[in-house]
Amino acid sequence: MELVINKIFEFMEKKDGNWSEIEKMKMRLGFQILFHNFFMVSIIIMVAQFCGIVEESVILLIGYGALKLTAGGVHLKNSLSCLLATSIFIIIGVKISTCLNFTIWEMSLLYIICAFILWIIGPQGTDNNPILNKNYNKLRVRTVIILGIYLLITLYVYSTKKYLSNLLLVATIFETASILPNVYRNANKRTGR
Repeated sequence: MELVINKIFEFMEKKDGNWSEIEKMKMRLGFQILFHNFFMVSIIIMVAQFCGIVEESVILLIGYGALKLTAGGVHLKNSLSCLLATSIFIIIGVKISTCLNFTIWEMSLLYIICAFILWIIGPQGTDNNPILNKNYNKLRVRTVIILGIYLLITLYVYSTKKYLSNLLLVATIFETASILPNVYRNANKRTGR
């Protein structure tokens, strides 16, 4: 990954090398994140293709990713562990979604419970991606809006595409669970434990 990013930077510096060191660092980090995400999603989609669950995997990945952007939560330390954990989550999440048999009322209640939990304890940042105090309320509101959209989609497609409703619910429950370890870790940091 570093080799590709270095080649891109060498090319860009030849064309226009008038950047400060801070600008270079920001651009390098941006390319690393972009390349990492593209690589991870490509691998996950290939694994999903092998398992015959591409459409469901894409829906689950997008549903989970949208919440992860606003609610935060656990981020693993290296790319390989992140790739493995996300791949396992996607495969197991799709399989779990095929087994769910909640009524529309039960699904609605689960969305409300998750929204309440995420409103109270979210968003949760990490060491590498802390959340500034000024952004907490904005991210909290966006998270609840996303859950509201998921609930509306669920209400709309429940009788015709229940698998879609189940996938969004699995993404919601997993994201809610994924912020819990950071609540404890971030509380200990604030109290100095």
